[in-house]
Amino acid sequence: MFTHGLLTAIVVSLAWMLLQLAAMHIRPARNRFYAMLTGYLCSLPFVYAAYRWLPLPVDAQTDVEGWFGLGLFHAYLFHLLLFFLYVEFFYHVERSVTLRFLVMVLQAPGRTAHPADLQQDYSLEDMITRRLADLEQNRFIERRGGRWHDRARGVLIAVIMGVSSWLFRSKTQSERL
Repeated sequence: MFTHGLLTAIVVSLAWMLLQLAAMHIRPARNRFYAMLTGYLCSLPFVYAAYRWLPLPVDAQTDVEGWFGLGLFHAYLFHLLLFFLYVEFFYHVERSVTLRFLVMVLQAPGRTAHPADLQQDYSLEDMITRRLADLEQNRFIERRGGRWHDRARGVLIAVIMGVSSWLFRSKTQSERL
């Protein structure tokens, strides 16, 4: 049942993720998280269908009476966890300064780059301006009187991140260096 649920979640998750990535290349979504969430929600009925009728290897099948619900629970749970992993990975790749620097060095002539070249193509001021614009567009912050203020969504995320940083004893990047 566990293996059956896990394999079902992997198959359905890979299918909708690949379809969504292909669709994003054809027609990029304005709000990528909303597009990912919509894809995930649309895939939920397919988890049941795949769990019920997808042929599996013999060792993953279970004929024990009463275990159908538990295996289906595992399928939905793993499907949800894979969705979270996909969103985290997508935004990490999209927003990671380190990964952008690595790509810039990779694409530079001779695969070497001078720090001035990196700063020219990726200025700190532009990055901060873009991030603030993204936060404002997504209604996390607003500008009043020339100053930035958290909106309700921003406060919620800040509190969650503060609690999770305390809980996991994570440090900011400046504290790690």
